[in-house]
Amino acid sequence: MLKIYNDFIDSGERRRIERLELFDEFEEWHMMQEHYCVAYGINDAEGIFDDFGFKE
Repeated sequence: MLKIYNDFIDSGERRRIERLELFDEFEEWHMMQEHYCVAYGINDAEGIFDDFGFKE
């Protein structure tokens, strides 16, 4: 999830989120996110998600 946060969330949006001060330190957030993942599976015979940004 940390990779998703860093790579898919716009940098301006990340700055806005980080100003909300949900955590005392963002190192805690990064540490938590390194232990979770996002899993997905797609059967896209029609190519609907071709430009979505997922790697094959």
